[in-house]
Amino acid sequence: MLNRKKVVLVSIMCAGSILLSSCGGNSQTTTDNKTANSNTSESNTTDNKTSENKSTGNKTADGRKTDGKSTDNKTADGRKTDGKSTDNKTADDQKTDGKSTDNKTADGQTTDGRTDLLYLDALNGNGGAGDGKTDKTENKLNSDNSLKTDFGKVYDVVKGTFDKEQFVLGEVCYEDVWYDSIEANEANLIEFKVNEGDFVKKGDEILTYECVYDKAEQKQKELDVERMEKEYSSGLHQRQAEIKAIKNELKNLKDSSERKIKKIELEKMKHSLIKFEATKKRVDKAREDLNEYIAGNKSGSIRASKDGYVIELTKPEEDSTYKKGDSIVKYSMKEKFHIEAEDDVSTGIGPRYGSTVKVVVEGQKGQDNITVSGIVKSANNIQSTENMQGRVYVELLEKPQNVNWSNNIKVYYTHLKVEDAIIVPFGAVQTETTGGGTETEETPFVYVYENDVPQKRFVRVVDENSDYYRIAEGVSEGDKIAVFD
Repeated sequence: MLNRKKVVLVSIMCAGSILLSSCGGNSQTTTDNKTANSNTSESNTTDNKTSENKSTGNKTADGRKTDGKSTDNKTADGRKTDGKSTDNKTADDQKTDGKSTDNKTADGQTTDGRTDLLYLDALNGNGGAGDGKTDKTENKLNSDNSLKTDFGKVYDVVKGTFDKEQFVLGEVCYEDVWYDSIEANEANLIEFKVNEGDFVKKGDEILTYECVYDKAEQKQKELDVERMEKEYSSGLHQRQAEIKAIKNELKNLKDSSERKIKKIELEKMKHSLIKFEATKKRVDKAREDLNEYIAGNKSGSIRASKDGYVIELTKPEEDSTYKKGDSIVKYSMKEKFHIEAEDDVSTGIGPRYGSTVKVVVEGQKGQDNITVSGIVKSANNIQSTENMQGRVYVELLEKPQNVNWSNNIKVYYTHLKVEDAIIVPFGAVQTETTGGGTETEETPFVYVYENDVPQKRFVRVVDENSDYYRIAEGVSEGDKIAVFD
C-alpha cells in the first residue's frame, strides 16, 4: 500500500509540473525540469502535452531568447539550466538527477523510480511508468515467435504428450564366445600378458601362473601307485611260474587219470592268470592319474586356443586361487552381440517386451556419446515370477563401426506416457517459500497474462521430465504465461 501511495503521488506531481510549464508559455524538451512545489521529480518524457515551440528564435515572457531545444537556458529566478542536464538543483537547493534511483518525495521518503513492475503494469496498462500509454508488445517478437516483453517471454499453454524417460545400466553380451582355462589343479596368477580388448593369434601367451599343491600328498600318491605296480608284477610272475610248473609235470605223467586231473588244474591256472591280468587296467589308470596330478602341479601358462578378441580376463578373488576347469580367458570375434540391462524384478518397472529403447554408449573424456535404437527382445513382463532373472535383452537396430562397447552403456526407456497433458516449460514455474525451519513449504506458481498484464497464479505440478512440468491445476490450454531464462 505504501508503494501504491508513492506512485500516485509521483503521478500527481508530474501532472502539476506539466501545468506549470504550460502556464509559463515556455515549452522545452528537457528531461529534468524544476518545480516550485516539489523537492525532486523524475521524468523521461520527451513528448509533453503542452504546445511545443520548435522555433529557433523566440523569446520568453521575461524577454530572453529561446530555441525550444536549447541546452543552455535560465529559469525565472536567474538559475542556469540544461535541458538534458543530469545534475540540477531543485528550488530547495537539493541536487537531482533526471534518472536518479534515489529521490525523495514531499514527505521525505526515499523512492526508487523503478517501482514494482507488476504494480506499474496494473496501474498503467502494461506501459511505461507514468506515461499513461499501453504497450501491448505489437510487432515485438522473439526469434521463436513468442511475444517479447520486459517481463519475460510469453508462451501459450498447450496440451501435448508428456513422456518421462528413465534409464538402466547395460552391457554388451557377445554370442560367439569361447573360453580357456588352466591345466593345473590349483594355481596362483603370476601375470597377464595381454589386456581386455586385444586381438590375439592362436598360441599367443595370455597369462602365466604358479601351482599350489601339497608336496607330501603328491609323494603319498606316488608311493601308492608304486605299491600297486609291484603287487601286480609279483602276482603276475607267480601265476606264470605256476602254469609253467604244471606244464612240466604234465609231460612226465604216464597215468591217464593223473594226466586228466593235471590238465584240469592247468586250465584253472590259465583262467586265474587272465583274471589277474585284467587288474592291470586299474594299475595303469592309477599311474595315468598320478602323472596328470604331477603335471597339474607344475607352473605354466595359458595360450590362446584360436584367433579372437580377448573379451574378459578373470582374476582370482582375494585370498583365492584358480582351480582346474575355471574359465579364465573369454574370447570373441565380436560379430554377434546384444545388450543386456538390469530390470527391477521387485517393482516390475523397466523396459517392456517389444518396446523401442535408446541405447547410449558414453564416450571417454573429449569424446561424444553414441546413441543407437534398439528393440526389447526379452523382459520380465513376459516371464513367470519364478523365471524372472532381472535382465532385459535388447537387439540393436544398427551396429555402428568404431564403437567402444566396453564404455558405460545406458538403456533409456519410456517410463510414463500421458496424452493431452497440460505441459509448460521449466522456465515458467517458480516457487514461493513460506514458513521456516522444518515447517518450510514451497508452493509453485506461474505468471499468467490477463489483459496483457502478468498475474501471479498458483499451480499444482504433478510430474516433470527433462524439459517440461505437467500441470494438474492452475492453468488451462491457451493461457499465456511468462517464461524466464
